[in-house]
Amino acid sequence: IKNHHRQIVLESAHFVALVPYAAKASYHIRLFPKKHNPSFAYVLRDDAIRYDFSRLLKQMIFLFKIAVQGEEHENFSDPAYNFFIDTAPYSDDHKDGLTHWYLEFEGKTTVRAGYEFHTGEYINPTYPEEVAKKLREVSARFLK
Repeated sequence: IKNHHRQIVLESAHFVALVPYAAKASYHIRLFPKKHNPSFAYVLRDDAIRYDFSRLLKQMIFLFKIAVQGEEHENFSDPAYNFFIDTAPYSDDHKDGLTHWYLEFEGKTTVRAGYEFHTGEYINPTYPEEVAKKLREVSARFLK
């Protein structure tokens, strides 16, 4: 995390949200637990961690909405986005697995076209550090 400080968007006691170095889209954000854990199921075992996770996810979605729609965001419906959780299956005997679960968020601001469909590669017109900076600025202004 120390090497990626320019890409960090939000941070809490248990999680960090950052724009990955090779982001697939302008608003591609990953939410990682600070403590190694192979399965998302471990989040469900602790109320404080579960609350922290849900609060950070809600803040990420809110920041994306404001970053895309601006100050008039209340006049618009929510912008399109997808997210998924990449996790190992839960098992008590695999608590120290090699996998590290994370949530991947992708805000939709462009459409895939011929190049992306035929090559499986993505064209991202923005730098991850610029997007992270913009989201941090929105956070400083709108999140209390």
